[in-house]
Amino acid sequence: ASPGLYVLTFYKLFGNVANRNFTDSYLSIIGGISALGVSFGCIIWSIVQNAIGIRLPFIIIAVIQGITLFAYNFIANSDVMFALATFIISCCLGGNLAVAPGACIKLFGSKCGTRVFAFLFSAYVIATIIGSILHYNYFLYDQLGFTPIYILFGIMSLASAGIISLLKEDTDSILSKAKRGRHQS
Repeated sequence: ASPGLYVLTFYKLFGNVANRNFTDSYLSIIGGISALGVSFGCIIWSIVQNAIGIRLPFIIIAVIQGITLFAYNFIANSDVMFALATFIISCCLGGNLAVAPGACIKLFGSKCGTRVFAFLFSAYVIATIIGSILHYNYFLYDQLGFTPIYILFGIMSLASAGIISLLKEDTDSILSKAKRGRHQS
């Protein structure tokens, strides 16, 4: 979710830097489209999760997000493609926010899973705030620009898809396994 939050934090600055023809009103419309994308992503990915489980939607979200982030810097010269890519990344953010609570409950049990998700969600926000500070103050924004950040986020997204693919869909929660292990000893 951090790449999505980062894009939503900096889409306007990035749009101004990447394409000098984008007007402020156009970029404001992109903000509205992004909000719709997050909402749309929450709804669609919740439906998908209910239909096919947790693991596959997370993998699909991570792959779509990774590919879009790799392309984001290169398609920003087109009004339509910039809007579409920002919408897609927003849908992925919405998907992460919709699927993550269920995944936490599945992995950590109903009691602990909600607490784990609360910490996870807080980490998204904290990472975005720290990332923003680093981007402006320490990341040498004027020298590096956005490209290395989007490439890094794309790599992280695809790596996440690989890690998620290692999880088994039908696993019991980590806590229930630990409890069974204690009772068998």
